[in-house]
Amino acid sequence: MDNTPYITETDFIRLRNAMGKMNMSAAVAYVADTLRDTLNGAKRVPSEKITADIVTMNSEVELRDLGTDTTVAMTVTYPEDVDLKNRRVSVLTPAGAAVFAKRIGDRVQWLTPTGVKVFVLEKIRYQPEAAGDFHL
Repeated sequence: MDNTPYITETDFIRLRNAMGKMNMSAAVAYVADTLRDTLNGAKRVPSEKITADIVTMNSEVELRDLGTDTTVAMTVTYPEDVDLKNRRVSVLTPAGAAVFAKRIGDRVQWLTPTGVKVFVLEKIRYQPEAAGDFHL
């Protein structure tokens, strides 16, 4: 299976711009490095060509925590759209950066206050491009 991440051209441009505005604390620098690696290694495709099994910006995903066998849902957002009460998580956080550009079935992990958590991306409940919402 091809492990190359795929991202939309729109997400690439908007994320590059968002990263340019970041304040670089040590924690943010770690996330920025993770996201920068994803962006640099990704194949960019038009929004209309991205497959529905890939997490794009504003995708709502369902993850299974392999340590507790519980399910967690979140939406990966741009920093200005964060709403933790509604599980809208910035792509510039460890969780958001880890999930962005992953495919259904991929293992993802990130550092939490209690240690590294490992998840499997089980489902994409909503992906804007698959729904024809190319303006998000």
